[in-house]
This record gives sequence, C-alpha cells and structure tokens, in this order.
Amino acid sequence: MTRVFLGFGSNMGDRHNNLILGCDSICAFSETFLQNTSSIYETSPLYNTQQSSFLNMVIEVTTELSAHELITAIKRVEVALGRDIENGHNLPRPLDIDILAYGNEEINDGKLTIPHPGIFERKFVLQPWSDIAEDFILKGMNESIKSLLQSTPDKSEISLTQLTVGKMT
Repeated sequence: MTRVFLGFGSNMGDRHNNLILGCDSICAFSETFLQNTSSIYETSPLYNTQQSSFLNMVIEVTTELSAHELITAIKRVEVALGRDIENGHNLPRPLDIDILAYGNEEINDGKLTIPHPGIFERKFVLQPWSDIAEDFILKGMNESIKSLLQSTPDKSEISLTQLTVGKMT
C-alpha cells in the first residue's frame, strides 16, 4: 500500500457536494482507503482571477493502484462530475483533483509529475495539507509541509469553512 495525498478544488455548482462526491468516488477505487481529510477552505482563484472562489481540501489515502492507474481513475471521476478536461488549465471547474504526493516517489514522464510542481506556491494546497500531515517531507524539496506553508510566496486569503472530518480507517 502506498501513502498518497490528493488535493481537491471546486468552484462550480455545489462546491461542497462536489468535494464530497469526489472523495467518495476516490474511496470506491479498488484497494484504496481513506486515511484522513483536511478541513475545507475557501480561497480566491490564484492564476485566473476572473472566476468564482474555490473550496479546497486535501485527503490522505492508501492505495495499491500505481500512480498512473490512479491518475487515470481520477480523470474519470473529474469528467463524471462535469469537468471538461479538454478545456485548458485554470478555468472554472466542478472538481479538480491533483496527486500531490505518491509515497516518496518522484515521477516526471510527460504524463505525470509528482510531487505536483506548484505545491510550494499554493497556500490553498499547503494549508489543508498541513492540517493532516504537517511533518510530511516533500520529496525533492526536503522540507516539511509546515515549513513550505510558512515560506510560501502565496499571501492570498484563505478562510476555514468546515472543520476536519478526521481519520477514517
């Protein structure tokens, strides 16, 4: 089993429900088990600011799926929940799920980059991730999530909207 952290974001439709449906869908994958969920935060869009605010969270799962099997399954969930994956980056979407870390692996093969390359500049990822694994050392950066959060150049506002669901086994 591999320890995996996934980042979730939604800024279209019933954002909260989209996060829940996405989490439920991920946990329905074969041999994938929810370990922990962060609190849910509301954030302003970071790159394309001409869109609605996001709800963001991070979950921890363990899985027997390979990283490539996992991203393929994740893309199916995003499409099932209404995301147009052909419509470019940083646009409004019902659900966006990123693999933030897949165990201690580093992958950069043109199809998948892990750890996710924008983590250090994304408070909307670092804050919820810090809720559940502040001491996790990010491969390739050799810094904890807590340290990355403290040093991120992202100074955007982030508001807690729902307290953590917590560990599930």
